Amino acid sequence: MTVAHELGHFLLEVMEPRRRVERSAGRAALAVLDGERPASFTERLDAALAGAILIPHLHLMARNEDGSIGCASVAAAECAADQFALELLAPAAALRDGVRALEDCPVEQRWALVTERLILDFGLPVIVAGGYARDLVRELTGGATVRQWLGLS
Repeated sequence: MTVAHELGHFLLEVMEPRRRVERSAGRAALAVLDGERPASFTERLDAALAGAILIPHLHLMARNEDGSIGCASVAAAECAADQFALELLAPAAALRDGVRALEDCPVEQRWALVTERLILDFGLPVIVAGGYARDLVRELTGGATVRQWLGLS
């Protein structure tokens, strides 16, 4: 999980922005991302029109004095890297039919069964599998029904 998460950071925060800048403003603009020179007006314009961000790569894990992240962009980067890792290690498409087949089960049972599958079949850590199972169940089956909330089924 850790390796897949860190790979997600690299691909999403380093390689993808570089690809977008190179595509929109040209290969020479990569020197701007590397902090070697400022962007020209034309490069800034080309990048802006393409929705690419033409600023030097930033280290997102700077922490406040108390150790907190204190920054929404860091939290977003961490979530994106986790989502990348989960999709790489346990693709939602590989779980879709199995999760949907549990739709008539109580939601807690769906969470437990999907968590177990994520641990046993995909090797996810327990703490990661539980959260991902809840997300998959909610996304693919809509969570608990009103009948289930009321304890009628």
